[in-house]
Amino acid sequence: MITACQYSRKEESSREKGAENAGTQLKKYYNEGRLVKEVTFKDSIRHGICRNYYDDGRLKRTIWYENGVKEDTSKWYYPSGRVYRASPYRNDELHGVQTKYYKTGRVQATLPYKHGLRTPGLKEYLPDGREVDNYPGIEHTMRDMTLSDQGVIKIFTQLSNESTDVRFYKGSLNEDSTFDPDNCTDITTSSGMGFTELSPDSRRGKSYVDIIAVYITRFHNKKLIIKRIQLPYNNFY
Repeated sequence: MITACQYSRKEESSREKGAENAGTQLKKYYNEGRLVKEVTFKDSIRHGICRNYYDDGRLKRTIWYENGVKEDTSKWYYPSGRVYRASPYRNDELHGVQTKYYKTGRVQATLPYKHGLRTPGLKEYLPDGREVDNYPGIEHTMRDMTLSDQGVIKIFTQLSNESTDVRFYKGSLNEDSTFDPDNCTDITTSSGMGFTELSPDSRRGKSYVDIIAVYITRFHNKKLIIKRIQLPYNNFY
């Protein structure tokens, strides 16, 4: 059971020297006697630095709140004290370049975000600092069934490395180059193979279909891979 214990004014003053006003309070939270986190409040709303701790008391995470929403850079730490991940926030959303680190302190990956959504541009690095560049592409096969009773075009997709750690979507990036899965159609994917059917639609139909693959890399990051597939007709969706 997690419990909270508020610092006395003397403790608060010594630990939060420079607090803007007397309405700022710092609380400790415990789990079975172990310090779990410290949260700064202003008028009962999270405001200021908050910290999480490992079971042995070492710092695990820091995050800054402004009137209840995440701002600035949140940091997760290895037990050694080195930064594991630094995540920039703006108005409670990931916005900017998130950076992940090896235990040595070298950069492991950089992941760009806009307003909480991913954008292309993931970069990953080997432990020796070399940039990873051997990512797979999207391969596809097409079956034109327009002259059959089905009247559809069937599209089969997979990654060139045949990875099963992938999900396919039909749709395009937003105008600001962000990927929003809610604005795309989730393609049925099984064992790394995606399958979708396109039907005639004079209102929305196009001469191409955009496919987005969300690939989980060997470093456990999400890589956006995009391919535009040209269709034999201009009225399929």
